[in-house]
Amino acid sequence: MSHSAPVIAWLRALGRQVPRDLGLVERELPPAQSCAGVLYAPARIGARAVETLVGLVHRNEKEVPVAANEILPKGQRREGRTLPPRR
Repeated sequence: MSHSAPVIAWLRALGRQVPRDLGLVERELPPAQSCAGVLYAPARIGARAVETLVGLVHRNEKEVPVAANEILPKGQRREGRTLPPRR
């Protein structure tokens, strides 16, 4: 689901136009949207989460880890009509 339409309408009500006045980038766009953004692969993120959980179970870890770990998925940039042309 895209959240860009209400934001664009709100900006228009304020007298601003996308992309003339400012660019708009959305995260996790559906492929059919024309908004610029970053796409992540939810299935790959879920698979990595399951792998992490299985690792915790195999190591018999039951408490919250003392040292936090982060999994940073790499997103795919998507050009769209909500960014001004590159110079």
